[in-house]
Formats: sequence, structure tokens, C-alpha cells
Amino acid sequence: IATKKVWHCQVDPGYSVRVRRLGEGVFHVQNLVSMAKQEELLKLVLDLGQRDAGFYTPTFDEHHRLQLEMFCMGRHWDCRANRYSETRDDYDGLPVLVLP
Repeated sequence: IATKKVWHCQVDPGYSVRVRRLGEGVFHVQNLVSMAKQEELLKLVLDLGQRDAGFYTPTFDEHHRLQLEMFCMGRHWDCRANRYSETRDDYDGLPVLVLP
């Protein structure tokens, strides 16, 4: 049975955060990020995704593409070579986006 406790968000103290313990070491955190902050983060992600080295569809090989678009910041995971790099070597060779 889940137990519930209410805390307040450190970013927006007037915004209550609900935390439920679902099991040993497992928690459900509701309302951790306010709707205004979520909208701000969404705008940032969409802006970053439109830049060079922004959104792309990763592939495991010539025939297997993931059904999503993503981008990496700081380091790029090359799933073909099993390593991180500072450029998207397995896609277009562009340098990855820097962390803001």
C-alpha cells in the first residue's frame, strides 16, 4: 500500500509536490516541476533541437532505425562503436551541442 507525503518544490515554494513510496527504494513524485517550468523546458528543448546537431533519428545499422528523434548534449553515444564521442560520428559528424 502506497503512503503519501506532501513537500514543497524548492524552485517554486508555493507549489506542492506529492511523493508516494510505492516500495523499497521506489517513489512516485507528482508535480515535481510546475507547468510553467515544464513549458519553459519544452521551449528550450525545441529550440536546441532545431540547431545544427539537433534532432536526428538514431540507427543501429543500415536497416534498423529507432522510432524517435533525439539529440545529445555534451557527449554523443555511438551505439555502433559502443563509445561516447564529441561528434556524431555514426550520423553526420557534427559536434554535439554543449550543455547550456
